[in-house]
Amino acid sequence: MGLASVQASAQNSCQPPVYYFNNLSVVNGSGGVNSTYRFNSVLSGIDALITVIKAQNAQMSNSNMDNANGYALAWQPFVSFPSRRNNSSDSSYLEYQITFVASGTTTPVSQNCMALGIVDLDGSGSGSSYREMIKIALPGTPTGIDNSSISVYQDNSWVLFKSGISQFNNIDTVHSAAMGQMNFPTGVSSFRIRVGIVGPVSGGTQRQFSLYFKSFAALTVPLPVYLSDFKAVRNDAGVNIGWISTHESNFSHFELFRSFDGYNFEPVQTISGKGSYNSISHYKVLDETMPAINDGSVYYKLKMTDLDAQWVWSHTIMGANTEQILSGNLFNVYPNPVSDQLCINSGAMGTISNVRITDVCGIIVLEQSFGTDSVQQVLHVADLPAGIYTIHISDADGLSEEKRFIKF
Repeated sequence: MGLASVQASAQNSCQPPVYYFNNLSVVNGSGGVNSTYRFNSVLSGIDALITVIKAQNAQMSNSNMDNANGYALAWQPFVSFPSRRNNSSDSSYLEYQITFVASGTTTPVSQNCMALGIVDLDGSGSGSSYREMIKIALPGTPTGIDNSSISVYQDNSWVLFKSGISQFNNIDTVHSAAMGQMNFPTGVSSFRIRVGIVGPVSGGTQRQFSLYFKSFAALTVPLPVYLSDFKAVRNDAGVNIGWISTHESNFSHFELFRSFDGYNFEPVQTISGKGSYNSISHYKVLDETMPAINDGSVYYKLKMTDLDAQWVWSHTIMGANTEQILSGNLFNVYPNPVSDQLCINSGAMGTISNVRITDVCGIIVLEQSFGTDSVQQVLHVADLPAGIYTIHISDADGLSEEKRFIKF
């Protein structure tokens, strides 16, 4: 049995410590970019340095860097959003760099078995307004929280936790629907995190965020299967839902559920398990009953049942329009920059049918087609001159995506 996650982790074998974010001092700045703060003695002999490295329609003051109410041991910044935003795809956030260092120094110290609990991540109470988000840079593993309404997305660099519509009063783990958790692998000493909102917002709005460096192990959900690349992409034919299992133990079947409000789910289809212990299996479902693309949201989650009839839920994902895929979720292209071999991985959303590479002038410099069963391909680009290129990738179902890469 593994944790509800986008990628399984060996983190299960140890108990993360509780970090004490309650002794704050200002190193420099007044809340803007490059402002740095030190939380002293978050663990014995360990401080946490937090630096503001980016601001997008968001700001804070030194006095709002941490609020002691709610969870005294958590890091709880108040973030303000000064300007109005009107679009559902707009994001407003502060990006921080968090580095764990030896006490009183700037010397990084690798952490062992660290977890970050997200508490009270909620919406504005209106489906036409903003939702809170926490975006955490990899490496790490998002875990399932029992009854959570938070949607989880992952690309090559980030895991995004996006709240549901409802607003919850008071900061309390009773509201597990507003909670999420990220587990980090051993060896992490520094990572980036974005704290903010997604969607329309009135100028001057302020929100409090609660980031508790501890594991809420009692609320996390064990699964009979390890999931990878659970995604949903909307197009004219409906919604393509795909996922990969990397391990199925005593597993029977998936049931795909759909919701239009993030709370009330209905069954769509049952899919038999086809993998086995320590194997990789690809799954793809087309939800043809989903209406044509519109402004409404659609959510999916998987009910995963083992051979003993015990079952658990996966995390919830939201179906995005193809042109709005967060940070490019259809295909993975790496390494970038590249010198010789460029790898393409289709993840869960289908197969690689065709690739076309163009230079900065739009001239095609390489084009290649593949069989419909190709989920990973390698392109040899050593002969391309150094520069910036665009790769257009399409699958057998007509889904496509463009990415840029650097050849050196």
